[in-house]
Amino acid sequence: MNPGFNKLLAIFTLLSIGCASANAQLINPNFTQSDFTNIFPGSTPIADLPNATTIETTIDQAISQVEGLISYSGTPFQINFLSDPNISLSESVGTKTLDLIPYSTYRSDLQNESNKSADLTEAIASLPAGPGSGTNNNAQWVEMGGALLDAIGDTTQGNSLISSNGPAGIGGFAGTIALNLAQMNISAVEHELDEVLGIGGAGSTLNHGGTVTISGQTVSVIGPMDLYRYSAPGARSFSTSNEVSSYFSIDGGNTALVHFNQDPNGDFGDWGDGVTPADGLPNNPPQVQDAVARATAIPPNMGRNEAIALNVVGWQLTPAGLALEAVPEPGTFPLLLVGCGLMMIVVRRFHRADASASARDC
Repeated sequence: MNPGFNKLLAIFTLLSIGCASANAQLINPNFTQSDFTNIFPGSTPIADLPNATTIETTIDQAISQVEGLISYSGTPFQINFLSDPNISLSESVGTKTLDLIPYSTYRSDLQNESNKSADLTEAIASLPAGPGSGTNNNAQWVEMGGALLDAIGDTTQGNSLISSNGPAGIGGFAGTIALNLAQMNISAVEHELDEVLGIGGAGSTLNHGGTVTISGQTVSVIGPMDLYRYSAPGARSFSTSNEVSSYFSIDGGNTALVHFNQDPNGDFGDWGDGVTPADGLPNNPPQVQDAVARATAIPPNMGRNEAIALNVVGWQLTPAGLALEAVPEPGTFPLLLVGCGLMMIVVRRFHRADASASARDC
């Protein structure tokens, strides 16, 4: 038999396992809640729109692609979705107040992860022993949202953060995502979901200067993705200069997986094309976590770099996620996830309808 066919068959087998094992729901979308963050004043709940069903189906497909990569058995995270014509494409906010944990605790949480992948094992080996992080004034604090805190095992802290996020008497949102529906596509939703989960823009503290005030004292902090930001082998980068070329690496900077965005008009935690000085353009072919979208490009699906990033900040991957993590070229294998995603949409719709019925019976 053709060796290439054998390899393709193995990939499809992994995907089928991933689809079968992705029964646990990671994200519970909310389409009825208005904005409570005061960040999107011109927004409207998705459910209030005349084409709400079509939009919800698109969002469900994006959620299914992300869920197909992540192995999770806890309580699903609620994420609020809004329509806002006043934004460029899409924006997201995680829990309104991110929380901090000591760098030493975060590194220990990653080390204690069961069933570590080869990539996570390699990533942990690249991290400084501490007590500081080795970047941004040797920061001793890591900043992240409630969902990622849950993922790494700090569930009490994560759940407390999430429960306080929302209108009085409601609460419980891991994040809010606003979409300009005139331009929105599946990859834009995936991009914002990633940020709520702790990678991309939300994975770096560069956009807010990398400092916070604790008990009246200003301290240096980093995001999880900042730990894997390099300008050369062995040289960690925390520069916001557009003259610097920084890249994502999990082996101490020896291998550049993808460049980080260095254009100040975008999130420094998102991907860029590595051109110096920064040109503010996405990768070609495009990737989900690009800081800007290429209007003429075919919308991408979750790729290898997104899977690796999710894994090394603390999320366990499904067999499908691990298979995607091992694929050398982004943008090709992810298309195989679409079938799995469509199947999961049906499951999600059933769960939501069943939940609604249960609520009516109460």
